Amino acid sequence: MRQQLLLLLLCLLSWSLVQAQSVASFTLINADTDTDIGALQNGETLNLATLPTTNLNVRANTNPATVGSVRFALDGNANFQTENVAPYALKGDVSGDYRNWTPSTGDHILKATPYSSSGASGTAGTALTVNFSVIDEATSLPDPPTNLVATALSDTEIYLDWDDPALGNDYAIERSLSPTSGFVQVDASYYGDSQHTSSGLEPNTTYYFRVKVFYNGQASPYSAVASATTQATPEPSTVLYAINSGGAAFTAADGTEFTADRLVSGGKTYKSNAGISGTTDDFIYQSERYGNFTYNLPVSNGTYEVTLLLAEIYFSAPNKRVLDVKMEGDEEVSNLDLYATVGKNAAYQITKTVSVNDGSLTLAFSADINNAKLAGLLVSGEGGTNPEPGTATISGELRKWHKVTLSFDGPNHSETDNNPNPFLDYRLNVTFSHSSSGKSYIVPGYFATDGNAAETSATSGNQWKVHFRPDEAGTWNYAASFRQGSQIAISTSSSAGTANTTLDGITGSIEIQNSNKSGRDFRAKGRLEYVGKHYLQFAETGEYFVKGGSDAPENFLAYDDFDNTPNSGGRRKSWSPHASDWNNGDPDWKGNKGREMIGALNYLASEEANVFSFLTMNINGDDKNVYPYVSSSDFKHFDVSKLDQWEIVFEHAQELGLYLHFKTQETENDQLLDGGDLGTNRKLYYRMLVACFGHHLALNWNLGEENDIWQELNDPGNNRIKSYAQYFQDIDPYDHHIVIHTYPGQQDEVYNPLIGNKSRLTGASIQTGYSNVYRDTKKWVEASEAAGKPWVVANDEQGSANIGVPPDLGYTDPITGDTYNGKDLQGNNVNVSQDDIRKKTLWGNLMAGGAGVEYYYGYRLPQSDLTLQDYRSRDKMWDYTRYALQFFNQHLPFWEMTPNNNLVNNGWCLAKTGEVYAVYLENGGSSSVSLGSSGTKYDVRWYNPRSGGNLQTGSKATLTATGSVSVGNPPNSNNQDWVVLLKSQGSGSNTTVAREEVIQIDEMTAYPVPLQEQLTVSFESEKTAVAVEILDFSGNVLRRIEKGHQQPVDLSTLSLAPGAYYLRVIADGKVYRSALLK
Repeated sequence: MRQQLLLLLLCLLSWSLVQAQSVASFTLINADTDTDIGALQNGETLNLATLPTTNLNVRANTNPATVGSVRFALDGNANFQTENVAPYALKGDVSGDYRNWTPSTGDHILKATPYSSSGASGTAGTALTVNFSVIDEATSLPDPPTNLVATALSDTEIYLDWDDPALGNDYAIERSLSPTSGFVQVDASYYGDSQHTSSGLEPNTTYYFRVKVFYNGQASPYSAVASATTQATPEPSTVLYAINSGGAAFTAADGTEFTADRLVSGGKTYKSNAGISGTTDDFIYQSERYGNFTYNLPVSNGTYEVTLLLAEIYFSAPNKRVLDVKMEGDEEVSNLDLYATVGKNAAYQITKTVSVNDGSLTLAFSADINNAKLAGLLVSGEGGTNPEPGTATISGELRKWHKVTLSFDGPNHSETDNNPNPFLDYRLNVTFSHSSSGKSYIVPGYFATDGNAAETSATSGNQWKVHFRPDEAGTWNYAASFRQGSQIAISTSSSAGTANTTLDGITGSIEIQNSNKSGRDFRAKGRLEYVGKHYLQFAETGEYFVKGGSDAPENFLAYDDFDNTPNSGGRRKSWSPHASDWNNGDPDWKGNKGREMIGALNYLASEEANVFSFLTMNINGDDKNVYPYVSSSDFKHFDVSKLDQWEIVFEHAQELGLYLHFKTQETENDQLLDGGDLGTNRKLYYRMLVACFGHHLALNWNLGEENDIWQELNDPGNNRIKSYAQYFQDIDPYDHHIVIHTYPGQQDEVYNPLIGNKSRLTGASIQTGYSNVYRDTKKWVEASEAAGKPWVVANDEQGSANIGVPPDLGYTDPITGDTYNGKDLQGNNVNVSQDDIRKKTLWGNLMAGGAGVEYYYGYRLPQSDLTLQDYRSRDKMWDYTRYALQFFNQHLPFWEMTPNNNLVNNGWCLAKTGEVYAVYLENGGSSSVSLGSSGTKYDVRWYNPRSGGNLQTGSKATLTATGSVSVGNPPNSNNQDWVVLLKSQGSGSNTTVAREEVIQIDEMTAYPVPLQEQLTVSFESEKTAVAVEILDFSGNVLRRIEKGHQQPVDLSTLSLAPGAYYLRVIADGKVYRSALLK
């Protein structure tokens, strides 16, 4: 039985193999050479006159390559030929030597069938049949091209043009240095394009050309020979300046080398990616400097040609931009409307002849409508001298608190150069002095490759930059110190190294106007400074700062759109959930990069958060993708383009009113630089942070996340941390706030050696359990006060590490699809709610005298400390935070208040004794407050921390200081958390229902007058957009708030000094004005 079954299987296998036999294709054979001519396809026409031979054969190609036999049938002859051995040929072969066969003209049918055995026996496989035709028609050659003309275009190019009677498909162009021999094909043109430019030629040389045409596979005879002699090399260019205004260095098509924008003061820059008509140098016209600005170009006295390169790349209609240009004081361009002249995205040039007799060519651009602009600038002149060295290019808005950048042409280097290293072996410092105030700042600079690396990703160049934030209007003088020497960048000695004269000693001055900013923009508020209190203070407005924002994600800067940012662990972010939050006019780079991250910051600001946090170096840490260097193992060379792109983000954040929390390292890499010591690598890292970002107005330097280096290196005195802080203070001209973060259980070991005058630290970044925030905040507020140097104490991380602040209930992660329903990602119940965070953490820190909170998101939750890309995951927490900050900013002189729970029998109390008391009742209810026995009357108001809004009246509207007095009960929801506010009626409170005096203009009402703590503006009807401003009589905006679809509008006036002011209200385009008194 087994033998029968095996035989059956073999038969089936044999049958299967036979069934698989087929003729796959036919190949036409040159029988003279026994080589393939090509495949013989169904429907093909063979022209015997154009084939290489008429001695042919046809091979049948089988699958598999060897079969039993193949039988050919041709034109009805079913047994034309049978082949038993490969190759299987229509006319047969002898050991691969094909026999001759010449087919007759006409139509033919060829069929080949494979068989399993020889002699066309056995089982037949799959046959192949083709129909083909044979003709014998000799073709005539196409006529040659005629009228070939050669014309020299330049010293390297000759243009060819000819007529083609044959209407050929394509052409071959041949060139020689002789009219009779040596021709070689140099190029080809196609599809009837009977012209060509031969390039790359030698100057002043005669070249000979001939052309032939191909038509239907046939080549024509050659054309007649034509010749031309290239032009002689032009004299060297007399261009003295070629500047790409608002853009990077660029070499034009004609070889003109444009430098990056320089030697200019005033104006801003803009770029477009649109194509520009009328030029081959689109790049120059795609960037611009706009606004009111002036170029000062050092030249020898003489006459010069000045060419302005312009294009309208922004407006799409006439009368949107009209500009004037003065050259050496004379208006040479008047009322120029680029769009009306040439349209949008079209190149336009103006050339003027200008005489200079003061050693400097001055070009001043101003606008009649909107902003003046310039794309590029060329200056040339016979006998003119090269520009004099030693000038700084000034860019940015020349206003108080605005970023002003000085750029210098210096040594040309690459980021990775050594001996010298451009980051370590040079030191650029610029001293800015203001004679009227006596202020002086030494500001560090840095190597900036081409000066536009965020856009170009340049790794080399000769640009060196310094960023300065003037804090006074008027004249600032500057003087550059540029010294060179081994590791000089990290030295604080003014005489270290030797002067490098390319920049050293450059001086100049800038004229600074007052800021024109308002609202959340920090440029309206001034620098945020440590002033010896528990709160930072804005230098311009005098406002004190409490913060609320996001600690997570710590790897904020691990972003797809930053140059040279790896994706270790797949943790790099796209920030795609915030793509729709980017707005037209917001910054980006390289066309459209950065928009998602900018959108994320826009969202935070829209929720009135005012801080976010990030690591600037997490090599060997939890994420590993963030660092400022060219690589994760080279700590002496920095990635300039990445740092420039970071700067775009940071600058936008500051304009949104978002404080920058720089975390310089984490516990996992605290020994990465110099083994934890203050050595070369650490000092260089700190200097680059200060040089690139220290100009920002609101920031802190955090010396370490979860710092425990004291324990790891047996340093109980925290001397290393002290040295870090001291070095920051030595090199940071603005003395920014310095803090440190540590583990909850190590606060005593870390903070006690640092408080008071033991270190340069000015605050603590506390990590603790969410329910311990009040306890730990109050401890270090009071301990630092007792040590003689009040610290600014913030809660920047709430435990536990796996939970932190949970997302909103019902939130669905747009990236992973996970929905938060009160359980963590492992399915465990989460025993912390956002209500708990609001009560224990947010209000816990603020009521303990703390400076605010940043929220941490645990690793077992959606959108965690490492994975977060969607700040909307905690949307409700932003509401709670906004309500808390509004209460503190609008109703409390919190900087004068201290925590004192001895005054109450329930809740947390923050008090300015005898004047103002705030009591937070976590579980609602009532409380009694010890007010003394002065008989002072107090207004009693309640604030809802769950929904914000106006102050409300509870069961008592007033009370009298007669010892310990009950505040009564809240307006409603007695078991929920409330804040009760007590203000003595003699403290200038405006929380009473009665108004002292009202300003009434048409349908607008403003009260109270005189001003007290808060100005309220309301209208009889809803307004789409309202802006309320308080100005001094010089026109400076001191307070501003904008609201839409909201009645009434409240503006804090707490910090305004007594005096006379001016009120301006803009509501849906209508302006209301009135005088004010405080």
